[in-house]
Amino acid sequence: MGHLTRCLSLCQAFSEKGFLPQLFVHSNEQIDVFLEGVEAKARPWFEQRRDLLKEIGKPDIVLIDSYVLDKEFYEQLSKTAALAIYIDDNMRLDYPQGIVVNGTIGAEKFAYPKKEGLIYLLGTQYTPLRKDFWTESESKIAEEVSSLLITFGGSDLSAMAFKVAEALAKTLPQLKLKVISNKGIQGKCLPGVDCIYELSAAGMRKAFEEADIVISASGQTLYELASLARPTIGVLVADNQLHNAEGFKTAGFIEYAGSWLDESVLENILLCLEKIYSYKERCRRQDIARSLIDGQGARRIAGFAYNLLEKCTAEKN
Repeated sequence: MGHLTRCLSLCQAFSEKGFLPQLFVHSNEQIDVFLEGVEAKARPWFEQRRDLLKEIGKPDIVLIDSYVLDKEFYEQLSKTAALAIYIDDNMRLDYPQGIVVNGTIGAEKFAYPKKEGLIYLLGTQYTPLRKDFWTESESKIAEEVSSLLITFGGSDLSAMAFKVAEALAKTLPQLKLKVISNKGIQGKCLPGVDCIYELSAAGMRKAFEEADIVISASGQTLYELASLARPTIGVLVADNQLHNAEGFKTAGFIEYAGSWLDESVLENILLCLEKIYSYKERCRRQDIARSLIDGQGARRIAGFAYNLLEKCTAEKN
């Protein structure tokens, strides 16, 4: 889901620049609800690479976001376009010529190799967020905590959000609890817990802004929460989220509860709540979040690519 939402954000930003983006998603699932008007095709194209190359033809720009594609296919795709862009999180490959984008917090300190013809756009100023997160939040920090939002993303296959809600409902019955989940995830929604499924980006933003504290997985959602400056507790649900969790913890934005696999994770969440519960502490973390990310990353990427493409075209002519 994190890959899908950031590709969607880039489609939106390139559309704003006058491009006509097409999104190809390697998936057998119905994902129309998440695409919000973008021209997209979902199919298992990893096994249909020749067909994909024929279909995309000769675009101005090709942008790839993958943890599994091999370097050979990156090179094939990059040769189809005037400019290639690679979304990277962990220095996964020796990329061909083009632009490497890593919007991970602290990515500007990663030891990327210098290579002729390769440009790096690194750090949270290049974190691609969906259009609904491009404007600063006007939501205030409430003096008293009355509501908690729990979300572990669209891939919460262990139904962790429901387990956390159950534990908190017993421990903190005075709070309003809300869970955002995927319809395909089986979980028990308790009395008094508001369960919401498959919200749009606008719906997610509204739910975030209405919550006094958010308990979240440590993927793309952390960046959306930081852009809205919402006090957050982060939980690691995948190894590739570690840089996010550690980066935001070090910066002082999130209180980190550890991995969802830890036997003590529910106890850790309660301890984290104690640490960020006070009005003063939540205000402090709001200020930190606003200094970290402004939500304009997708626009910056599209703007940089547009200007570079214009320059290359002018030089050729």
